[in-house]
Amino acid sequence: MSPYESLLRTELASLGYAGSSVTDAVRMMRRLSAWMGRRELSPDALEPSRVEEFLAFRRAVCKSEPVARRSLGAVVKVLRNAGVIPVPAATGGGAVEELLVDYGAYLRGERGLAAESVRCYCGQARKFLAALPTPLEASLARLDAARVTAG
Repeated sequence: MSPYESLLRTELASLGYAGSSVTDAVRMMRRLSAWMGRRELSPDALEPSRVEEFLAFRRAVCKSEPVARRSLGAVVKVLRNAGVIPVPAATGGGAVEELLVDYGAYLRGERGLAAESVRCYCGQARKFLAALPTPLEASLARLDAARVTAG
C-alpha cells in the first residue's frame, strides 16, 4: 500500500492531525501492508473482519503501542474514502447501519476499544439514532451537545 502513503499524509494533514499522529498512521499503514503481504491479501480483501484480525495480531505482538494501533482507524478511513479498500456492506438498516459501522470502526481503530465495549457503545448509539426524527442526515446536522447529553 506504499503508493497511498502520500495520500494518507496529505489527507490527515488537511484534517488537522498533528505531525506525530500522521507519522504514527503512516507506520501503521506500513505494518498493515506487511501483514497483508504475508497473507497475500490485496487491498480489496480488507473487509472489517480482516481489520479485526490485524488488530488482534498487533495486540498480540506489541502491547506497548496503543496510540499507533488507534491510528489504524484513520488509515482505514482515508483508504475507504479513496476507494482503495471496500466500504463495509450495510446490514439492512440503511443510513443508521452505515453510521454504526463507521462508529464501530472508529471505536476499535482510533479508541482501541475491545469488541464488547464497541458492541455496547454501538447498541447505545443505535437507540439514540432511532429516537432522532427523519431524515437522519438533517437531524444529525442540527444535533448539538445539549441534545446529545439530554439523555
